[in-house]
Amino acid sequence: MKQESFFSKVWRVFTPLAAYYVLQIIATIGVCTVFAMKFVGQADLTSASLDSIYQSMMRSVLNSILDISFWCTVFSAAAVIPILLLFRKKDQRRADQMGRRTYYTRPGPEAYLIFLALACAASLAGNNMMMLSGLLRGMESLTDVAVLSQSVVMILFGMGILSPVAEEMIFRVVMYDRVREYMRPLYAGILTSLLYASLHAGPVQMVYAFLMGSLFSYAYEKTHCWAVPVLMHVGANMMEILLTETDLFRFMFASRIQLIGTTLIGCVAVVVMVYLSELKIKTLEISETAAVVSADSQEQEEA
Repeated sequence: MKQESFFSKVWRVFTPLAAYYVLQIIATIGVCTVFAMKFVGQADLTSASLDSIYQSMMRSVLNSILDISFWCTVFSAAAVIPILLLFRKKDQRRADQMGRRTYYTRPGPEAYLIFLALACAASLAGNNMMMLSGLLRGMESLTDVAVLSQSVVMILFGMGILSPVAEEMIFRVVMYDRVREYMRPLYAGILTSLLYASLHAGPVQMVYAFLMGSLFSYAYEKTHCWAVPVLMHVGANMMEILLTETDLFRFMFASRIQLIGTTLIGCVAVVVMVYLSELKIKTLEISETAAVVSADSQEQEEA
């Protein structure tokens, strides 16, 4: 097969992210157009001054900024998933043609449980540490003005399921595998985690996203199963939503001591889950023929 140039490698690695950005721009234009029509319809155009009309519309924009961001994320995530599945199929055919496709044993149920617990514990500890440090105070002015009007169920579906599935399809299932062809796992994990962090606004969120992305990459390399980091990302986002949008964990904020205590518990849980993953989770490389023979043998034993 023809040797790939450096430009071809870079283009191949960044294509999934570029596709997501393009779809995000299209979604943003569409959502902003719909909201603009809504704002114009709600504006009091009979007002005596243009300044009062402008101020009224700006208040509407500020009050809806989180809703606009929410729907842009949901629509771009829903649109990019089918494209990423096509990228995945194309990469598998390419690997087959090059004779480089590798098969692994499937992780057991304990892998899903350990890594889900790891993600939830990391999300809890990370969010609590940001609250304790006071690094999120700069965002309070925005949240005081803008309120997300969606129901908790809609937020859980959009930000807790749909968005993390799309992001893991981009950064682990497609991009990580492509970078992994050219780099060692450590460097592939760092690069894709940095790119994942770049999607987030503000240094605090970027650091948090980088650390979580690193955990997702670790789990993916450990299990070679895309469902594991997807489940982890869903669990982490669900935990964050439950922390911020419900009163389920309100007891943690009763005092600073309780918040520190739950944060320490989360940190200990992260260490324990990583240790258990190293101890309990192992996936073995197998050939396609061996996989077929193993499946046939299992069917015969069951018969």
